[in-house]
Amino acid sequence: MREDKGGHSLLWILAIIGAITAIAGIAYAVYRYMTPSYTDDFDDDDFFDDFEDDDVVEEAAEAAAN
Repeated sequence: MREDKGGHSLLWILAIIGAITAIAGIAYAVYRYMTPSYTDDFDDDDFFDDFEDDDVVEEAAEAAAN
């Protein structure tokens, strides 16, 4: 008879946890690959230039008012 049943059960538990972790990692990698990146829309310099121009116009208007 086997007396090392506790070690065998622990091995199975660790194997199941490892398999679940691997599947979750693969699912997350596929999710990250398939999800579009919306930050690329905001990386353009034109986006920031629009707001900087508004500041210059407002500062010029304030200077003219004084």
